[in-house]
Amino acid sequence: MRVEFKVQSSKFKVQGSRFKVQGVELDVYELAARWGVAIEYGRWPLVTVGEYDARAAKITVNEAALEVAPDKELAARAIIAHELGHVAARRFGVVCKNQEVWAHDFAAQILDDARLLTGLETLWRETNDGNFSRY
Repeated sequence: MRVEFKVQSSKFKVQGSRFKVQGVELDVYELAARWGVAIEYGRWPLVTVGEYDARAAKITVNEAALEVAPDKELAARAIIAHELGHVAARRFGVVCKNQEVWAHDFAAQILDDARLLTGLETLWRETNDGNFSRY
């Protein structure tokens, strides 16, 4: 599946877990590096599974979320892809009513599997007795 995002005058081509930005293919880790966003891991209660701090230019992945996921690497990629949706929205001036939904859709297209994200969200919600709120 190939999806093209047009955000102002910039274009992303997305296929599977790899982006094409200005003709260069990148995965989520490479894209974060190219955009100057650090990826860190931390631990906090499973209310969120990831955070993007625009001032510090970093994404933090919650290790508690990875511990309960059946595929930790895929879960980390899903979290990073979602947080990169926030980075892209900020970087390219995307204005929308619900940025969480936009970031979720961005991640679903990158991973080419919306069901994966829904399954992980369900797992995290059940693990935390329904107290999981968002990415």
